[in-house]
Amino acid sequence: MDRELRRTLFERQGTTQLEVLIDTSARLSTCAADDTEELSEDAETHSRGVTFHAGYGIKVLRHPDSERGDKLIEYDAEQVQVRPWAIASKVQLSATLSASGLLPRLGMYVVVSILFAALSLWFDDSTVLTVASLNATVSSGLFFLLGPFVTLCLSRWWSMRMDLLGGVWGAIADINLYAGLWFRSGSKADREARALILRYGLAAHNLLYKEARGEGGSGLDELVQKGVLHAHEAAILKPLPSKTQMVFSWLLHFWERALREDRGGLGTSPIPHACTQAPLVLKRCMDGRGAAGGALALVFTQLPFPYVHLLSLLVSLACLVNAVVEGAHMGYVLSRLTCPAPSPVAAAAIALAQAGVSESQPECLPAILMQSHLSTLMILVGWLVSVLVYPIIYSGLLFIGTMLSNPLGKDYIDFPGSFYQHIMKAECKGFYRCIDAVNTAAGCGTQWWGGVLANEVSEP
Repeated sequence: MDRELRRTLFERQGTTQLEVLIDTSARLSTCAADDTEELSEDAETHSRGVTFHAGYGIKVLRHPDSERGDKLIEYDAEQVQVRPWAIASKVQLSATLSASGLLPRLGMYVVVSILFAALSLWFDDSTVLTVASLNATVSSGLFFLLGPFVTLCLSRWWSMRMDLLGGVWGAIADINLYAGLWFRSGSKADREARALILRYGLAAHNLLYKEARGEGGSGLDELVQKGVLHAHEAAILKPLPSKTQMVFSWLLHFWERALREDRGGLGTSPIPHACTQAPLVLKRCMDGRGAAGGALALVFTQLPFPYVHLLSLLVSLACLVNAVVEGAHMGYVLSRLTCPAPSPVAAAAIALAQAGVSESQPECLPAILMQSHLSTLMILVGWLVSVLVYPIIYSGLLFIGTMLSNPLGKDYIDFPGSFYQHIMKAECKGFYRCIDAVNTAAGCGTQWWGGVLANEVSEP
């Protein structure tokens, strides 16, 4: 696989995880050479068909399967502040607006605003003030509800990433670290035990996304094709609920047997101090199951329907009232009769007219005919911006909140599950290789711990 693609795939904060593993392998003894080749081939296989589109600090994961959708990997916060409009094209802003149904509503708001601009010919000052006060009332109620809604959605999103998804990831990493430490003899049973624990961990992580997307049943066949699950395992899981938690039960059962004194009939290496280690290992399996269950509970426990429904109605009403107010105000300003500034001659004519000497008065016309073209253009631009920006802000915040409600879904800003899966697999295999590299029992660690090993310590 191309070295640059590997760097892009696993790059995190300037450190390349897969590159670190590959560079380290060149310095290891020959006892880890086979495992190094396996890791490289595995990373290459799972990254085929995946491309990255970067620009202005934006990194997007694009799958060949259009149904899976693009996923945002990371962004440069400084670039977002400096070049927001240029970045909008990178993140498919128009597609997002279309998906939210906002573009048709923007057109409707403009039409409604133009209609009330025409009706404003029959409005007086009190009518305009009444409509404006209605807009202020609706906006204040909207602020009261929309702010906490977005805050709550963001807190749920953060909790999902750090506590729930992070809890699953951490548990899988820990139990694989245990497997790498204790099953390092190089025997067939130890190698198979490592592979089994890694495969079940990846299956639990993968099933978490599929169940959150409603693909728990159909997604099993895909996992069988990828080798993450075997056919008989998928058959057992298919009718069961919360399949990701069921996989943790297999992991728990394996460790319960491996930690027995007789190793439960397994041919793996004996675990030192198994009685002491058992509570720690079994608890990590239970922690992973609990985090997976909590993640599914968060996804399927929506915010109260009346709250979200009322918020949606208020957003639509506020945007409609804003269009009415801005149209009425713009029409009223442009149609208001405006008299020209009186010159000395005109002032004398007005005085004579008021005295009854003459009936001639200066002609007053609508403001649109009396003021400069630039002034009229600025009023029209301000009207259009007000009509469009208001719903973009409020409807956009509401739409972002709904997108954040299921961070394990298929939206652009949802968590990139396949990308996390690649990193998780590379990390776990990295644990195995690092432990094997210093496996003094296999004769591969003298270059690491020289002078510390018992057979190398000289008598004083």
